[in-house]
Amino acid sequence: MNKLAAVDVCRTQGWLAQMPMAFREQVLQSCDHIKLCTGQAVFEVGDEAGGIFGVASGRLGLHVPALGHEPTLSFIGGPGFWAGDLAAVAGIARRTSLIACCDTEVLRLSRASMIRLAREDQDAWLHFAELMAANFTLSLATIGMLRRSSPVARIASLLLNLAGRQQRAPLLSFEVVPENWTGC
Repeated sequence: MNKLAAVDVCRTQGWLAQMPMAFREQVLQSCDHIKLCTGQAVFEVGDEAGGIFGVASGRLGLHVPALGHEPTLSFIGGPGFWAGDLAAVAGIARRTSLIACCDTEVLRLSRASMIRLAREDQDAWLHFAELMAANFTLSLATIGMLRRSSPVARIASLLLNLAGRQQRAPLLSFEVVPENWTGC
């Protein structure tokens, strides 16, 4: 996939596709195209906030650290999923890790570009806040899923979350067959 194809995916899927056209095009023009190999980190806990990342192809696993334990896979995002917003907006160190589950391509909007866009477009921070709100809602859905006592209810809730129950568009689409449950 080249950058034009990656841009087209992020233009038509997920958070950015829901934003006003002028803002969407400014973001896409400002993004870098990055290719990741399976297992490669986009960022890890403690890293400096370098920007936000939108999946163009492949899947990214969001890993959350637990006290005294290794980071745990908490979510898998596919094309159209954007991550890294909290650290990028606040300018704080990363609190999660984002790892490629398979060969993956992303667009990266640097924090410096985010700030520049906000200076040029007074509504830019509102658009970034919409991404943060969507990811916060996703976090609450994940917490709700983890609190289910029944394994069947947890899996059903997980599948509904992945299908985008809480989102405007599905975050990940796949057939439920054993081969698709590997890689993260």
